[in-house]
Amino acid sequence: MNDTVLVIEDEVIIGELVKFNLMMRKIKCSIATTGQEGIEMFESLNPSIVLLDIRLPDIDGWDVCKKIKQKNPDSVVIFMTAATQLKDREIAEKMGADDFIEKPFDVNDLISMVNKYRISR
Repeated sequence: MNDTVLVIEDEVIIGELVKFNLMMRKIKCSIATTGQEGIEMFESLNPSIVLLDIRLPDIDGWDVCKKIKQKNPDSVVIFMTAATQLKDREIAEKMGADDFIEKPFDVNDLISMVNKYRISR
């Protein structure tokens, strides 16, 4: 596992904003815009942290999370989503997600969350 963060987000502006802010803090980052692309990039990059949207154009984030955790249970998956109901958090936990941040989020809160998981590894 390497120290890369993989962002799986179909809204390009959000993905680029997250990537820019991570890279400004010297954190390597890659972006996928579909679930399938995210799974393939996960397999090739072996990132330590995945920032994952639930609503993706092909495979939903729940299934992406499940596949990532099956491939590497130690990978940290943080959902970034506008789906904010309690049932969404419960499903995220059931799929193996490590954390959950609601959109719209303060980018500094997201960076703090990423750093918390980077430090604990």
